[in-house]
Amino acid sequence: MERTFKGVIAIINEFVGKPAYVWAVGALTLVVHMLAIDMYSVVLYCLAMGFMAAFVDDYRGWLTIFVNTIFVVSTQHSPGYGDNSNYLTQPQHLYPMIVAGVVAFAGIIYRVIKERKNIKSGKSYLAFGIASFTFLIAGVGQQYYLQSLLANSIVVACLLGFYVIFVATVKNDGDLFEYIATLLAEVAFVAACQVAFVYVIRYDLFKTTIKEKGFSAWKGEIITGWGVSNIAGELIAMFLPFAYYKAEKNKHVIFYWTIAIFSSLCIILTLSRTGIIAGGVIAIFFCIKTFVQRKENRKSLALIFLIFLLGCVAALAVIVRKTNIDVVAYIEKAFASLGNMDLSKISSGRIDHWKLRLKYFTESPIIGVGFCRRFMESSDGQSFYYSRYAHNYIFDAIGSAGIVGILSMIAVIFLLVRLYIRTYEGRIYMVVFLAANLFIGLLDISYVMPYVLYLFALVTAVTEKLVYKKPEENQLQTLKPIDGEANE
Repeated sequence: MERTFKGVIAIINEFVGKPAYVWAVGALTLVVHMLAIDMYSVVLYCLAMGFMAAFVDDYRGWLTIFVNTIFVVSTQHSPGYGDNSNYLTQPQHLYPMIVAGVVAFAGIIYRVIKERKNIKSGKSYLAFGIASFTFLIAGVGQQYYLQSLLANSIVVACLLGFYVIFVATVKNDGDLFEYIATLLAEVAFVAACQVAFVYVIRYDLFKTTIKEKGFSAWKGEIITGWGVSNIAGELIAMFLPFAYYKAEKNKHVIFYWTIAIFSSLCIILTLSRTGIIAGGVIAIFFCIKTFVQRKENRKSLALIFLIFLLGCVAALAVIVRKTNIDVVAYIEKAFASLGNMDLSKISSGRIDHWKLRLKYFTESPIIGVGFCRRFMESSDGQSFYYSRYAHNYIFDAIGSAGIVGILSMIAVIFLLVRLYIRTYEGRIYMVVFLAANLFIGLLDISYVMPYVLYLFALVTAVTEKLVYKKPEENQLQTLKPIDGEANE
C-alpha cells in the first residue's frame, strides 16, 4: 500500500511540473465556473491544495490550484452582485467550504514549517513590512480606527502573510520564470473567458440595458464572480505581459498568440477605462515586440490578428443592429459633451475621493484619519470597505495615513522598483507588470484587493528567486517542459 501511494505521488510530482498541468487546472476552473457549482468547486480545490502541499514535493502542485481557486466563483453566485448573491453565505454551502479551507491552510502551513529554512531568504520584508505597519497604524486614535484596522488586517495578511508562504515554498529550479509566465498567462486567459461568458449568460439583459440605459449602466452588470468590471479588466492587463512572453518565446506560438490577442480584446468587454488604457499600451508594445522577434511566423500572426479584428467589427455590427443604437448620434453626443465636461462625473467620483483625502490630511497630518472614515460616514448603501478607499494610493497615503503614509509609500515604491529593475531572466515582463500595478493603483483600489495583493506578493517572491538564485537552492529535479519553452 505504501509503495502504491509513493508511486502515485511520483506520477503526480512529475505531472505538476509540466505546462500541461497548468492548463488542465485552468480548463477545469473555467468549466466549474461556468457550471456555477461554487461550493463543490471550492471544496474540491481546497482539498486538492491541502493534499498537494502536504504530500507532493513540487511546489507547483499546490500553487497552481491556489492561484486558480478564486476564479471558480461564478457570476451567478457572486457575493453581493449575482442573481443568488447569498449562496456562499448559506450554512449548507459555507460550512463545507470552511472545513475544506482549514484542510488547505493546514497543508500549506505544514509545507511552510517543513521548508522554514527558506523564510529568511526573503528580500522584500522591509518593503512589505513598512507597508503593513503603515496600514495597521493609520488613523490610530481616530474615530474609526478599529474599522480601519479590521479592513487592513486582511490587506496585511494577503500581502505580508502570503509573501512569507511564497518565499518559503517557491524554488528556483531552473524553470521558475517559465512556470510563472505559463501560470499567469493561463490566469489572464481564464479571466478573459469569464468576462466573455458574462455576455453569453446575460445577453438579454445586455441588449435591454444598452438599448434603454447605455453602456455605463451595463458596466455595472459585468460581474465575473470574483470581481467587478474594473478589477477584471485591470487584472487581465496586469498579466498580459506573460501571455505575450509565451507567444514570443514558445514554439507553440500560434496557441499563445491567440490567447494573448483574445485576452487583450476581452479587456475592452469589461468597459474598464483603466484596464483598457493599461492593457492597450501593454498589448501594442508586446505585439510589436513579438512581430519583431518571430520573423518566421509573421504571416500567421498577422492572419490571426486580422481574424480577431474582423470578429470585433462583426460583433459590433450585430450589437448595433440588435439594440438599434444610432451610432452617428452617439458619437455626436460624445463629442458635444467634451466642451462641457464635469470632471467629477467623468472620473466616476474619484476626484471627490481625492479632494476629501486632502481635507483629511489637514485634520490629521501626521498619522491620517484611517482608511475607513469615508465608508463609515457614507450613506450610499455600499457594504464593501475597500469600495470607499481613495482609488489612488497616493491620496490614500496622504489622507488616510498622513505624513507617515507618504514617507512609507515612497520607501515601498523605491524598494520594489530597485528589486524589479535588477538583471534576471524575464526582467522586462516583470517590470511591465510592476508598472501596470503602479499605474492602475492611481485610478482604482487594486492596491487593497486581497487576491490582487497575494498575486502581487507571489510575483515579487518569484522576482527575488530569479534575482538572487543560488545553486544550492536548486532542490527540485529540472523537468523538461512538454510544450517547448525556451529560457530567455
